[in-house]
Amino acid sequence: MSALPALTVENLERRSRDTRSGRIVRALCAVYPEQISARQLMIRAGLAYHSDPVSAFVELCNSFIRINQELPRHGWQAVRTGGTPDDLYRLSPGG
Repeated sequence: MSALPALTVENLERRSRDTRSGRIVRALCAVYPEQISARQLMIRAGLAYHSDPVSAFVELCNSFIRINQELPRHGWQAVRTGGTPDDLYRLSPGG
């Protein structure tokens, strides 16, 4: 079940400087309405978590900021339980 229409995800990918934010949104959509750990999200989004976990987490956080600038326009937001790789991420209606 997808939380966001495919068109919305594609729109986010186009507005991103690269497709990293789009891959993160797709991974969140794939588990919606459940949540996913930051570690698993980084792996699913193709970030270099295993070889460079600190940089991968920084990339995730930067992408998360961009995602939450775009998603509220479509009635959604990305939320997390905290700011560490052990925290959980999910999509939520609203914004």
